[in-house]
Amino acid sequence: MIADSMKSNLPYLNPKWIDRQALQIVSSLQQAGYETYVVGGCVRDLLLGIQPKDFDIVTEAKPSEIVKVVPRAYIIGKRFRLVLCRRQAEQYEIATFRKNLTSSTSSESNEDDGWTKEEKLDGQHLPDADNEFGTPEEDALRRDFTINGLFYDPVKDKLIDFSNGMNDLNARSIRMIGDPDVRLVEDPIRILRGLRLAHKIGFTLEPDLELSMRTKANHLVETVLPRRREEFLKFLRLPDPSMVFLKSFDLDVFKYSAPTLHSYLERPESDVFFKRLRELHASGVDKNDASQLFGMLMWCFVRAFLSPDPDAPLKARQLEANPDLLEIMSNELGLFKAEQALFMRAIQMQTTLKKTNDFQNKGERRRFSVVRSDYFPMGLIIAARDRSVPLEDLIYWQGQFEEFLPKLVEEDRERASRQRRRRPRKARIKGM
Repeated sequence: MIADSMKSNLPYLNPKWIDRQALQIVSSLQQAGYETYVVGGCVRDLLLGIQPKDFDIVTEAKPSEIVKVVPRAYIIGKRFRLVLCRRQAEQYEIATFRKNLTSSTSSESNEDDGWTKEEKLDGQHLPDADNEFGTPEEDALRRDFTINGLFYDPVKDKLIDFSNGMNDLNARSIRMIGDPDVRLVEDPIRILRGLRLAHKIGFTLEPDLELSMRTKANHLVETVLPRRREEFLKFLRLPDPSMVFLKSFDLDVFKYSAPTLHSYLERPESDVFFKRLRELHASGVDKNDASQLFGMLMWCFVRAFLSPDPDAPLKARQLEANPDLLEIMSNELGLFKAEQALFMRAIQMQTTLKKTNDFQNKGERRRFSVVRSDYFPMGLIIAARDRSVPLEDLIYWQGQFEEFLPKLVEEDRERASRQRRRRPRKARIKGM
């Protein structure tokens, strides 16, 4: 279905809303004779009045043809090849129209595939896929949800809807393209993605899809932990993570993706866990910091199940020896060892935060060494949530951080500069 977006019923699109660099890339490829659109999540978000985080582009041009038209673009990936184009601090993915793959080992479209764009750069983390090029309609119908199958031509101001995504957008419904029983088995990570998307934009799950999520949740054991980790992180970035965690528990998603966590959530104390999780962002957690997000999730778990007495100080050594906690962190949620260590150090730091008078008597270098530690921000957040430190002491510690902030920023700049000088150039993959 093709519609003039300015004349169709609301919601609608406007070419002026498209990122300038993305519009230039689309225009360049069209001028070279290639059918080209912006696609997927960015179109969906614009229709909902949400500023897109990324603008993904799809075209009939093959990767080797794209790099001849678009300056400063290069091919990434080994089997699933697409083009990455850098423009200042932003980067844009340009993919070729592809056909649907029927193999059970094939992955979903490159749109929102669970890996960050930085992790895609070396091609090591890309899921296996074949470079089976197709038509725009074939490309749209191989995507996950109908509202993610929308194409938009910002040059001609045309919205193209092969998947009836606009109907579901207006109905505020998450619907799978194709048979959900089949599509969820093809890539079970779509279960986590669908749950997150529904809570991100406030849509409901279409009944057949919700039923399939429950009956096919056992296939999540077939997925790799790094991909599940990325989706769990996105859960935690939602304004209210407790809702998507509760829905995941109700649909038995955690029963297969995080069985130890699921067993704890069956206990009456889970009400405390969900209440604390609902307030995850109340203490200024940095949504871009995976260590803080996972650390505060673990704090919610510990205070609900392992050490529920708010007056009892947390003991890092006891937590480090708890097999269930370690299982959840390492093998179910995918926390890196450094992230686990950071959480434990933030717990240990509670003792230091209670000794404000001793800290005031130390020299500047010693005081700076405490504030500059990686676990200091999380330590403050835990102290605030635990109410283990008086308010006036928390204000003092925050003031110390602000006092040393210029020095911390300068340190970060120098470290980044050294890393840039040492970083070797990565070999680019030649065109197909």
